[in-house]
Amino acid sequence: MKKTIIILIVFLLGISKSFACSCDTISFTEATKWADEIFYGRLIQIREVETYQEADDRPQTRIWAALFEVEKKWKGSNDKYVEVFQSNTSCDFYFDFPSQPYIVYAKYGELIDWDSAKSHKGLGTWLCARNADVSTYNFWTEYGFDDRDKLDRKYPDQIELSGFNIDWDFVLVGLLIFLLGLVIGRIINKRNANNGYKA
Repeated sequence: MKKTIIILIVFLLGISKSFACSCDTISFTEATKWADEIFYGRLIQIREVETYQEADDRPQTRIWAALFEVEKKWKGSNDKYVEVFQSNTSCDFYFDFPSQPYIVYAKYGELIDWDSAKSHKGLGTWLCARNADVSTYNFWTEYGFDDRDKLDRKYPDQIELSGFNIDWDFVLVGLLIFLLGLVIGRIINKRNANNGYKA
C-alpha cells in the first residue's frame, strides 16, 4: 500500500512539471505561407526584454530577443537588422550560438496570446517553423534537404537590404567623452581667464 501511494505521488508530481512542446517541423510550403520574414542572418545579440518575479522571488525571463544581421532575405521587409522575439516556453527555437548564421522563418503577432496581461506583439518564431543554424542545414543538405535552394527558386528577386545597427553603448560613451571634454575645456578657459591669459 505504501509503495502504491509513493508511486502515485511521484507520478502526479512528474505530471505537474512536465509540459513540453511536441511538434513535427512544418513543411516548406506551410513555412513559406506562415512566415512574414524569411532570412539568412548572423546572430549578433541576445537580450532579455521582459522579466517577472516567481512566487519564490526568483526573477524569470518572460520575453527574449535575438538580433540578427541579415545577409540574405527571401521574404519580408528590407531591414538589414531584424529582432526576433521568443516567449520563453518549451516551444521556442533557441538561438544560442552568437556569430553563427541561421535561417529564420518568423511571423508578426502575439507572442503570449493565452494571457492578455502578459501579451507581447512582435516578430516571433517557434520550434517547428524550419529554423536552423547553418550546421543543421549542412547536415540536412547531405540528405537532400536544403531550403536555401528552394527559397531561391520560390523568391527569385532578392530583397535589397538597407539600414544600420546603432550600438547605443558606443553612442553613450562617445557622448560622455564629448561632454567631459566640454567641461574640461570650460574649466581650463576659466582658469586661464582668472590668471590673465586669453584663449
